This record gives sequence, structure tokens and C-alpha cells, in this order.
Amino acid sequence: MKYVFEGLIIIGIVALIVTIIKYPKDVGRGILGMLLLPFERLWSYIRFFLFPLELLILFLEKKFEINYLTKFIEREPSTTKQKTKERKQINFQNFRKYIIVNSTSEQIESELNEADECCPEVNLEDHSIARTDSYSVIEIPRTGFYGYNFMIQWLTNNFTKNQIVGLASNGRTRFLTISNTEGDNDMIGRTNMGKKFWVSLYDDLDNKQFLRINPELELSSELTTESLEKMVKNAM
Repeated sequence: MKYVFEGLIIIGIVALIVTIIKYPKDVGRGILGMLLLPFERLWSYIRFFLFPLELLILFLEKKFEINYLTKFIEREPSTTKQKTKERKQINFQNFRKYIIVNSTSEQIESELNEADECCPEVNLEDHSIARTDSYSVIEIPRTGFYGYNFMIQWLTNNFTKNQIVGLASNGRTRFLTISNTEGDNDMIGRTNMGKKFWVSLYDDLDNKQFLRINPELELSSELTTESLEKMVKNAM
């Protein structure tokens, strides 16, 4: 019986070593999860005691029709995990802003109104929609940087069979933006100089108005700022 017990121990040790060698990442995640478990429980306790405060925040925001606090409480972190090689600062209020949708559906207007209701940073004042036979161009002159990116993502999520792309231009600087399907809170794009960038809805984009330049980003869209400008001009 002694030898049987020792044999089982040896087999177990060998199996453990083989598992570590064959699946090092999975073993590492398991160990890390065990180490972080006490901290996750601590955060759960903290959230429990802060729950009345969150209810008060929700009440005040509903009363005054704002969501500047819950935008940070409920948001999820960026999932792109891309590096930023440099930052290109922009003054977005000086840009003309368009969103191009390869659809002429009347549903576009209702989706814009729903986005406006959900996000205070969306501003549809003086907005317009121009249509051709195959696509629509939405101009949103009063919307800020956060609201602009939010609307691109909103339309992408609601027109899943259509291509949605944003175009911003101040004459000298132009860039196109699309929603990154690999990151729930990320946008990616390209400037008129061919520089690829990303931005994260995790940031307060109205206070951090810059493009995160990274030439290593993968951008599948073949559209350019020049081709989009032609589409806008043709529709307007």
C-alpha cells in the first residue's frame, strides 16, 4: 500500500510538470487568479458599501439629466492594449465632422435621436443628413470629440451589415475613424498623412483631444480621407 501511495504521488508530480510545460500560460493565469482572488473579494465588499452612494448618483443624474459620473463608474477598460508611439493634439471644435453610412435607411435619424438621448456629449443641433442612391452623409457640427466617437460606435453596433466611417477635417488635418471590433471601447483610424491611430472611449475625450499614433495598428479599411471627402462633396 505504501508503494501504491508513493507511485500515485510520483505520477501526480509528473503530470503537474507536463501540464506546466505544455500549458504554461493557462497555469500562469490560474495561479494569478488565485493570488488576485482576495483583492477581488475586497473590491466586492467595497462596492457593497458604496452601493447607496451609487444609487444617490443615479438619482441626481436622472433628476438633472446628466451622466458625467456614471460614465466613469460603469465604463469598461480599453481592450485594445495598443501602445502609443506619439500623440497628435487636435482642437476638435474647429473640425467639420461627418459620419458616412453605406445605407439610405430612414432608420438613421431614429438611431441618431436614440444616441442623443443616451449620451449627453452627443449634440444634434444643426445636424443634417444628405443621401445619394447608395449612401448617407451625416454632418454633426456641434458634437464634441467624445460624442463624435460615441456616435460612430453606436451606428456601427446598430447597422451591423453596413460600413460606418467618420471623417473629420479642419482643412489642413483630416482623419477617418472606424469602430474597432476587437476592442469594445476603442476606435481606430488613419490621418491624411497616412498615420494610423487609435483612441479609447475609456478616456474623457473632451478633455484629452489627441490621436494615439501607432504605425503597427492593423486597419483593414481601404478608404482614405481623400475618397471620403469626394463622397461628402458628392452627397452635399
